[in-house]
Amino acid sequence: MYNSALSNADRLLERNFNRDANYYYQVFALEQKKFNFTSEFEKKSKKNIKHNWLNIKDISDNLDVFYLSEKMKLYTTLMSIKSVIKVDIDLRFTENIIRFIKRTDYKKYPALAIYYQIYLTLKESENLDHYYELKEMIKRNIHYFPLDEAQDIYEG
Repeated sequence: MYNSALSNADRLLERNFNRDANYYYQVFALEQKKFNFTSEFEKKSKKNIKHNWLNIKDISDNLDVFYLSEKMKLYTTLMSIKSVIKVDIDLRFTENIIRFIKRTDYKKYPALAIYYQIYLTLKESENLDHYYELKEMIKRNIHYFPLDEAQDIYEG
């Protein structure tokens, strides 16, 4: 019965047009449930190694995209606030995260791509290429975000 429920959940997630950070969290949670519902016997059976329950990489990848997107969203919000008022707040791991994002194919994840581009635009404000790339990226990807987040992106 859980196979049917998980298949229905897969279909519902695929029909979801949003590709914001929350979407990747939902996919992460579903992949984790798939893994947890599989019996230990099935997990240890060598003949089942090709089955889709061995989704540890999918679990990890979706968690990474969620975390990195949310972290960049928070960091860019903080950068915007700091440009207006003096705030003594620093976020942990930010430089490590930025170095990591530079080494990945982040552009295939709309939430991560837009927030990283916002970061570049704020960090290197004299480089107008970042601004124009951000405008183009928003134009191509804004439909992947819920309305309230899309408004925040436009206003940011």
